[in-house]
Amino acid sequence: MMSYEEAVQVLEEMGSRYHTGFSSRDKAVIERLYETVLSMKFRKTSCADCYRDAYIEVYNYLKKTGKMEERKYKLRRGVLLRPEFGSSEFYSAKSITDEKAEELLRKNPTLIESFESYPSDWKERIDKKVRDDDRIELNETGKRLYIGDTLPLSTTSYHAVVEQWTSSNAKVATVDDKGVVTALSEGRSTITATTTEGKTGQCAVTVVSRNKK
Repeated sequence: MMSYEEAVQVLEEMGSRYHTGFSSRDKAVIERLYETVLSMKFRKTSCADCYRDAYIEVYNYLKKTGKMEERKYKLRRGVLLRPEFGSSEFYSAKSITDEKAEELLRKNPTLIESFESYPSDWKERIDKKVRDDDRIELNETGKRLYIGDTLPLSTTSYHAVVEQWTSSNAKVATVDDKGVVTALSEGRSTITATTTEGKTGQCAVTVVSRNKK
């Protein structure tokens, strides 16, 4: 693994190609540093700027912290973990990231025996991730409306597709299939968005009369 000084030196030399385009070797280094420094799996997208974004994220992190991030999960020497049955891919002590380790542990907690070191709160960490994965974020989580007002809601979660919008109290506020809330009468209602994957996000709506202060 590169030292902090080596990583910064490599990135600064690479900076001269930031605008003209990174070479395939540059991209491989960025991927490796992204996973090593940030302990997150690098995800290639169709966006041409994904390597530039990753470069900035890694460089800024190193300059801000002044150190290389140590991985929280370390596999035992010689252990190889397969992400799923039948997969030709394996993770070793060098290639596994904290993000991938917790993903594997969520699927099979007994794999913790394969790690020589890990956070003492690893169970709480993966439980929280499971709960978070069941939720999506909306552009509003709580709003006070006057009778007659409308409020357009949408999800801010990447790639989430809302399949259904519902209101817990349609007498107070309704919501159409586009996520537009209409305030009808005084009271409270919870607007829930459900995605095609069954994940949910909510916005608490309070409706009051315009005459109320």
